[in-house]
Amino acid sequence: MWYIQDMATVEEHKSLLAEAEADLAEINERRDELEIVIGFHSRKIGLLQALTPTLPGIDESPTVGSLTGKKLPDAMRAVLARANRPMHVNQIAHVLVRRGFKKTNTLRVSISTTAGRRPDLFEKTDRATFKLRNGIE
Repeated sequence: MWYIQDMATVEEHKSLLAEAEADLAEINERRDELEIVIGFHSRKIGLLQALTPTLPGIDESPTVGSLTGKKLPDAMRAVLARANRPMHVNQIAHVLVRRGFKKTNTLRVSISTTAGRRPDLFEKTDRATFKLRNGIE
């Protein structure tokens, strides 16, 4: 009788093993499909980044309108005046660096802080997005 119970246990284990192997095969198949999709999207992002035009109305060449030596509020004001539209902190930082402003790890935080401390110059339009206060050039 103990032999019959052991056989049932062995059969249960074989059944569980077969189920686990089938599940693993299905997961591996899905993983392969996802890796293909991830690769596609990674290439797409790379191409789009390479083809992304500069922001409208802004000449980002470092030799034109250099911001080297300017204080952050003045540099931000120059960038926003030239863009003539609200800009996200990341966009402002990108243009500042392209136009000669020193790149630091805290530049984006400094931009947000400066804009918040200078409501006479800057107006928040959205999350981390600012424009020049009306009437300021």
